[in-house]
Amino acid sequence: MINNKKGGVPLSIVLIVVLSILLLATSLVSFVLRDKNFESTIYSTSTLDDIYSREAVINSQIQNIVDNSFQGISSDEDFINNFKSQLNSYKNPEGVYLNPDLKQVEEQLLVDKIKIEKDNSIIKKVSINFNIELNKELNVKEKKVFEADYKYIKTFESKS
Repeated sequence: MINNKKGGVPLSIVLIVVLSILLLATSLVSFVLRDKNFESTIYSTSTLDDIYSREAVINSQIQNIVDNSFQGISSDEDFINNFKSQLNSYKNPEGVYLNPDLKQVEEQLLVDKIKIEKDNSIIKKVSINFNIELNKELNVKEKKVFEADYKYIKTFESKS
């Protein structure tokens, strides 16, 4: 006797193969047609790293200026004059800041932002706070891809 077997494939396997091919085709078409905006994601981290490194530099420079300006002062005005003198050492011979971010510090150098702590009429500590704003734009092929604005308020204290 000969067994009469039909060699057909079950319907579930056919559906799995067809749906897999359909899913693959849809994924490929979607990948090809979508906006390729990978550059902004990759560059944004380098932009933020740049801002954070600029923050560290300007904080270090201001702290150095505050520490050096504290020496031999007797009033707010002495501190401001010393601060301006120290700040001028960060300018080139043409009068332009080597670190352009320091310009905003000069504009905020006011007596009402200075706090002087005295002990028996001897100045122990001077503190001053600045509103610092750092920004960075990323342009790719003359198109602004990414912009970051970083604003913070920091109080700098002299080291006694």
